[in-house]
Amino acid sequence: MAHVYVPTGFAARTAEVRADMLLEVVHGLVGRLAVARGWDGGALADCRRHVLDWNREYRWSSAPKISPDRRLEARADFRLLADGYGRVRLRLVRRDDGTTVACSDEALAFCTSQGFRRAAKSVRWHGKERVSLVPYDFVPAIRGGELNLFLEDGAWRSSVVDYLSVRSVPAGDPTLPPLPVRVEGRGAAAAEQRPSIVFIGGGPIQSGNVERFHNAFCAEMNRLASPSGQDWWRAAAIRLLEVEIFYGGERARVRSRRSEHRLRVFVDRPESSLGSRDAAPLAREVAGEVVALVRRRTGLGPHPGFSAP
Repeated sequence: MAHVYVPTGFAARTAEVRADMLLEVVHGLVGRLAVARGWDGGALADCRRHVLDWNREYRWSSAPKISPDRRLEARADFRLLADGYGRVRLRLVRRDDGTTVACSDEALAFCTSQGFRRAAKSVRWHGKERVSLVPYDFVPAIRGGELNLFLEDGAWRSSVVDYLSVRSVPAGDPTLPPLPVRVEGRGAAAAEQRPSIVFIGGGPIQSGNVERFHNAFCAEMNRLASPSGQDWWRAAAIRLLEVEIFYGGERARVRSRRSEHRLRVFVDRPESSLGSRDAAPLAREVAGEVVALVRRRTGLGPHPGFSAP
């Protein structure tokens, strides 16, 4: 999983600059994953070069649709531009020598490769003198226009009909340079991961009693992972402390598993162990058990939020 954060100034750049920046983001993210997985970085560099060689355009052509007289093939040529919108042309190719005999005007298309493939299925010959395509088609009630190539007076002509409109893409300020891209790994295997306490959550929450306790326990985990708690955890010299709760099992217990860079704490609380009393005191008691276990496994001193006996 990857998360991308962009500042507000990103929107002021041109579509081409934004595309270049996002290329560096994707390349950086996959490259960082390659480091963690031991993949060949050279192959990723080739992929990046391919994108640049094609001027940041993704292109795809459909399988041919043969005309009724078997003389021509119709293909749909799609491309996805830096502005995020797809475009499509119909192209006729002579079957005996592969020569292109006609191309339509360009129409707006879907903006994903899956959308291109869906639209390509709509290529139809209407006799041997007209071929059509629906550039984008959500459901039968919303037809996304029509693109045609038709023979008229011995020459192939095109027509484009749009039934929908899209928002224009702001041109942006061409004088603004790209913003720097920084990629940081997260998780126990990432050397740049800062020491951190993370409450993963848990479940299943199948009753009001469990829900009340879970809400109270979440509040205690917020206390555990507070800024002062994060400072406390740094002294453990372990990258991650992860806490997870499971409302099941045969008995109530707190257990842990430790590796070189991560300590995982698992809380088992059957619903029968929650009782019907105020959930807050029990949640604080269970959180205290978590802290006590962490201290035993790491040698840490008292947590500032759970220092009382």
